[in-house]
Amino acid sequence: MSFSCNDGFSPPYSTTICQATKVWSPQPVCTEVTCKVPGLINGRYTTDPSIREANEHEPYKTEISPICNEGYMLSSDLSFAQRTCESDGQWSGTVVNCDPITCDHFPEQFDHGYYYSRDTKPPFSYNHAIAVACYIGYNLAEPATRRCIEPNTWSGKDPECGRITCRSPNTFRYGKYNGSRSFYDFGTVLVPTCNTGYYMSNNVEKRVCEQHNSWSETDPECQRITCRSPTPFMNGKYNESQRSYYSSQPSYDFGSVLIPTCHTGYYMSTNVKMRVCEQNIWYHYYGSWSGPDPECRQITCRSPKTFSNGQYNPSQTSYDFKSVLVPTCYTGYYMSNNVEKRVCEQNGMYGFWSGLTDPECRRITCRSPTTFSNGQYNGSHQVYDFGTVLVPTCNTGYYMSNNLQKRVCEQNIWYHYYGSWSGTDPECRRITCRPPKTFNNGQYNESQPSYDFGTVLVPTCNTGYDISHNIEKRVCEEHNKWSGSTPVCEIVECQTPTVLNGNFTSSTSRRKSFRYRDEISIHCDQGYEFNSGSATRTCQANGRWDLPPMECVKFLCNDTSDIKHAAIPLTAYPTLAFGQSGNVTFNSTFFYLQLGSVEVTCLETRKLSWVTKPDFGMILYC
Repeated sequence: MSFSCNDGFSPPYSTTICQATKVWSPQPVCTEVTCKVPGLINGRYTTDPSIREANEHEPYKTEISPICNEGYMLSSDLSFAQRTCESDGQWSGTVVNCDPITCDHFPEQFDHGYYYSRDTKPPFSYNHAIAVACYIGYNLAEPATRRCIEPNTWSGKDPECGRITCRSPNTFRYGKYNGSRSFYDFGTVLVPTCNTGYYMSNNVEKRVCEQHNSWSETDPECQRITCRSPTPFMNGKYNESQRSYYSSQPSYDFGSVLIPTCHTGYYMSTNVKMRVCEQNIWYHYYGSWSGPDPECRQITCRSPKTFSNGQYNPSQTSYDFKSVLVPTCYTGYYMSNNVEKRVCEQNGMYGFWSGLTDPECRRITCRSPTTFSNGQYNGSHQVYDFGTVLVPTCNTGYYMSNNLQKRVCEQNIWYHYYGSWSGTDPECRRITCRPPKTFNNGQYNESQPSYDFGTVLVPTCNTGYDISHNIEKRVCEEHNKWSGSTPVCEIVECQTPTVLNGNFTSSTSRRKSFRYRDEISIHCDQGYEFNSGSATRTCQANGRWDLPPMECVKFLCNDTSDIKHAAIPLTAYPTLAFGQSGNVTFNSTFFYLQLGSVEVTCLETRKLSWVTKPDFGMILYC
């Protein structure tokens, strides 16, 4: 069986068959017709009248209109661009395109200016902006940029370029421009200058009236020219009358005047009287000080003129400022004009010595000193030169009680121009001596509390003692002293006696010295005998023995009783002393020498004895 769908549904014509199952197959279905919306590059479709953007599929009889994106336009008339979804699922009308909007050329030229595009050339795309520029010296009345909005159609209106003028620039402190008008034409150059003492801190050399009715550069800034503290100089300083502090270090304003002065005792060798803070000729933004740096040199004085009878101390060829010279007179002279010192002082650049006159040294003299009692000086002049020595002496029997040995003409310690005598006036007092010191074993011949000058004391020693050093007397002399020394009474000693051919024994244990009243006994050696006198000697008070020296002599043999039958010659007898031997003459009538010798010797018994006893024979007489 055939069926048909209503208008706007499909399929429009179709057949279905009744099946054995009593069901139609295929089931007849009428589907609503839709049209697929065509694509549009650089654009889109909307349902008419631009109610909404078209969907991918639109139902039957839907009308759509093409809309191009901004910068694009339809390639045909809009009246032919509307399309309708028809029953066959196709769109009515023709296919349209969105073509780019372009401007093929710049707008028409205008006075005193031009259009330009930096990056592109005609044709220009949609919304492309072109710049508007005025010729040099002209400026747009208002900002203008024109864009391509329709084919060969530009936004905005024709620009107007008016002549550029600049108002007088703002004034600036401490300076001015070289012009004073209210308005200046384009290109006018104004030169800013700072007042004297100021510099252009931001280095604006000129300002030009430029585009946009404005001046080139920034406003000038004039700042005060300052000088930093000048380099210090030796032995002097600057005054500090004007000082500012634009920087972290002390500085001086332009025009400031510094007066360099040297310390006392120095002078300005470079003759710099003042220094002014000026503008540096090379670097105008700096200040510099006029003139060279000051130099202070030491004031010196030449050695002053010498003067008679004195000298300065110290002595040099030149002296520094404030050096002090002390004039001193030679010994024996005084400063008659009272010049105590001379000081090296300053007179401008030169040094000079203080004082109006040179020192004068005159000879110091002393008048004759006052006379004194019981004495005199060794001079009698009325006036004495400095250094003269006077010796005061006391008369005999007087002494100088104040021990003054001499007086010298010296310079007075208070009045230097006078001479005075050293020491005090002499004092002569009567010389007296106290009793001399006593001594052991003796005494003086007088004993008094005191003794006048010239008194003689005789010291004596007790018996058995004798004065040493032969001090016979002591005299009271000058200086209240006794002549000589204190006597010493030494015990009397007798010299040890010499005994020829013998010795002695003593009543004391001493063997080498014997004192007053000591006794000795003398003994002769064997074979010797005293020639005469006593064998005892006693030491006397005068240091001598009571008897003269003793001598032991050999004794002679005079006993011939033991010599028989011999005759002793007169030449041998009695001269044979102890220990001596001699010959005898045999002389006998009845005997003869049978054996032996006739030699005899002297024995200690004082007898002669045969050396060898002879053997005698009797002579027989017939």
